[in-house]
Amino acid sequence: MITKLMTTILFVIILSKLYAAIPVMLIFGIALKTILKNAPSYEKGAAINKWFAVVSEIFVFLMVFRFDISWMLIKGILLLCVFAYTSYSDIKTREAANALSVMVFLIGFINVSGTQMFFNIIAAAIVFAFVVMCAIVSGGQLGGADIKFIPAAFFILGASRGMTGLIIGLASAVIGTLIRNKVTKIVDPEKKNTLPLIPYLSAGFALTFLI
Repeated sequence: MITKLMTTILFVIILSKLYAAIPVMLIFGIALKTILKNAPSYEKGAAINKWFAVVSEIFVFLMVFRFDISWMLIKGILLLCVFAYTSYSDIKTREAANALSVMVFLIGFINVSGTQMFFNIIAAAIVFAFVVMCAIVSGGQLGGADIKFIPAAFFILGASRGMTGLIIGLASAVIGTLIRNKVTKIVDPEKKNTLPLIPYLSAGFALTFLI
């Protein structure tokens, strides 16, 4: 009896969340399509567009489930829009405009207390110095877009969640590169060791935003 009651309650909760998520997902889908159409080297009907749409809509549903209709949901959706455009740009051109990192940083001002903002600024400053040092030591393996993008994400997430997202993103990038090299059999050493990092970082940061 108790198990049946709990199952019914859980079903009602999920159904109500889904009911709230549908209009949000529809609006986001239209916005995402418009955003990607204006991204560099956009190709109509390309498989990558469908992948972006599916993954992004899953994140939107999870955010509605996590935050309901709130400022945090708005913050998360805006973040997803910028992440999608930046990731698409990085995949297609291996470049991302500086304005995109600035937009990520500005989103960090939404629904945050003064105390939290102070600690987030410190976290962003520390990781910026660390990323710059890594870029110097690695001989430029980290691009300028990556150097700006990571601290901006830390400003939104803070030190703990930012580091978690960074670890997830970097680990995913390593695994993704190994799989890509194995499947496509890339011979050119330069191409073999280069990859668009921002899509992986975006996924990591988006996941930790849900925590």
